[in-house]
Amino acid sequence: MHSIDEIIESEIKRPSVFIDESRLYPEYIPERLPHREEQIRQLTRLFKFILFKPGSTSIKALLAGPIGSGKTVTSIVFGTEFSRLAESKGIRLKYVHINCSKSKNPSGIFRELKNQLGLAVPDRGLSATELASSILKIIERDNIYVIMALDEFDYFLRSARSNERYLVVRFYDVFDVEVKRLSFIYIIRGTPVYISSLVDDLTGSYLMKNIVVFNPYKSRELYDILRDRAELAFYPGVVGDEVLEYIARLTGVDVGGDGNARKALAILHAAGKLADKEMGEGRASRVT
Repeated sequence: MHSIDEIIESEIKRPSVFIDESRLYPEYIPERLPHREEQIRQLTRLFKFILFKPGSTSIKALLAGPIGSGKTVTSIVFGTEFSRLAESKGIRLKYVHINCSKSKNPSGIFRELKNQLGLAVPDRGLSATELASSILKIIERDNIYVIMALDEFDYFLRSARSNERYLVVRFYDVFDVEVKRLSFIYIIRGTPVYISSLVDDLTGSYLMKNIVVFNPYKSRELYDILRDRAELAFYPGVVGDEVLEYIARLTGVDVGGDGNARKALAILHAAGKLADKEMGEGRASRVT
């Protein structure tokens, strides 16, 4: 019988097809975004006024598309890089990403905003409006601008009351201030037609003014994504083009799949795990 130390040591030394399998995880943020360059351009055209005339207006963008179409990763990559660019120009711009499946009401959203910004704002006993007002005073004092991305915003729209929607979507109609330091990216799963069914007359036109559409990926696009990630995740030579092409054909929207990049990457990851198991048993040396 092997000791615990021996079991752990043998697993550490076990051969693997992976260099770093975390590069295939859904939460991994890549440096490159194949086939989402146009969406990055659209976001830049919308938010560039923060660089030219900071605080002159509050910018809103709605990212719409099915699951696995790159909305979240595009928002994070854009927000991170755009904030870096702003900082290099002397503008204190922060990007904050909030998931509305966890922060489902205005109080939760603004509490998460102040936590991510590291603001010393006591929130006990404050209404959502009072909490937001306190945040605005501090970012005004500290000369900070913020892009707040609200991911899975459809969760919020389905459960929020009309006045709560009004506060989050028409923020600066509630807070009449000269310098508008808070801008918004709303990320919603679904088509513009579906989104229109979730909003009312008071918020619909504001929310859907600047829509950035994310279509499901085609097979050739998924192949490019898979190739990029495979180069980062696997040792050279263990994943052939035929594997990547097969997964791309299986999942591409143009060949009957749903165009979901997360699903395509999950399939590649599962194939790699199977190859790892077979390698340990001496039955394989590459992903098939």
